[in-house]
Amino acid sequence: MALPSVIEGHLSNGIPYAFVPAPYPGPCKIELNFLAGRPQESVRLSAYAANSLLSERTTRYTGPQIAQRIDYYGASLQPSASFDIGTLQLLGTERHLDRLVPLLIHCAREAVFREEDLQLFTDSHIQDLSVDLEQTDAVSYRVLTALLFGEDHPYGYNSTAELYRALTTSSLKHFHRDFYLNRAPQILIMGSDLRKILKRLEQHTEGWPFLPWDAEIPPLPQAFESEVTQSVSGKSQTSIKIGRIWPGIHHPDHPGLLILNTLVGGYFGSRLVQQIREKKGYTYNIYSAYDNYRFASFFYIGCESSHRKAGLAKAQIHQELDRLKHELVPDSELRMIKNYLAGQLSSQLDNALMVSDWLRQSLTEGSDWRGTSHLLEQLLSITPRDIQDLAQQYLDTKTLTSVIVG
Repeated sequence: MALPSVIEGHLSNGIPYAFVPAPYPGPCKIELNFLAGRPQESVRLSAYAANSLLSERTTRYTGPQIAQRIDYYGASLQPSASFDIGTLQLLGTERHLDRLVPLLIHCAREAVFREEDLQLFTDSHIQDLSVDLEQTDAVSYRVLTALLFGEDHPYGYNSTAELYRALTTSSLKHFHRDFYLNRAPQILIMGSDLRKILKRLEQHTEGWPFLPWDAEIPPLPQAFESEVTQSVSGKSQTSIKIGRIWPGIHHPDHPGLLILNTLVGGYFGSRLVQQIREKKGYTYNIYSAYDNYRFASFFYIGCESSHRKAGLAKAQIHQELDRLKHELVPDSELRMIKNYLAGQLSSQLDNALMVSDWLRQSLTEGSDWRGTSHLLEQLLSITPRDIQDLAQQYLDTKTLTSVIVG
């Protein structure tokens, strides 16, 4: 598979950048990506809150003034936060970079965290949380991740109203100082005039130190069999989640686990969809996922069913997993999955915007984008026996945690 053209380099102060050429002049995207996620927190939720408020007020502008300036130039400025990365993304045109780049860097470095803005943020998210906690699907996911990672782990703790109320402007200022002001971002760029873009970035990032990306996080708990049942009143559906910790993207089993997840419930032709939705009719929607964070990964199966059929659905899930442990996958089925995954990898590189998103995903996960061709080669070399061996190791019911909420 041919990889897209990506130009990598460093600004004069050591800040790394990756540049994706746009297909035609004009549009431009600049992302500042900070290692400023949950593993860096000393106060829970401070990473998400600090990122969310970057463009609400700065030392020079109010939130409405920032929005007015961005709108005037037909651009957008959007903060976003994953568990591992804090991002500030600018979408605009290259002709206005002289105005937009200074504003982008200003918001990242000169954010002011006021009590009024934090209160609005807190009230809004507590309201959203109260809605989520009425949904069985959301509750089951929260319970599962807390069990798999542990409630003291950055990926395992759940947001609560108490955690939101415990946030202070002081904690946000400290987080911003340590992981935005004192640690420059990695920069992802999509555009046509690299020289012009770099010139503007050089002018406004002088003296911003870049430090290696690392973090210390608690060890993961051992996989164990467990079942937790929880009630949410007034719901006609029961949500089922079954999962466990899986190795991450740097583990040699990763390519095979991508195929195993897809085979289990990762696409419409998967075993769980065909057997439990199409043939048995126990659920309208069933799926599996293999989620990769920077420092950990996990696999889970999810579905919603009527209370009457929840037990049947869970039993059938275990039956399908047992089949994978005891029967070889037919060559034709494995070939279809390989073609599906190859098409997915190719589609991620379909245009410049998607390539830049793919680069951010690689940055978030800590993977090397250059390894995509090698990953495809590894996927294509997986055999039915490999899949059976992986199923026996990673789908053993003694290591699966089940959560039933309804």
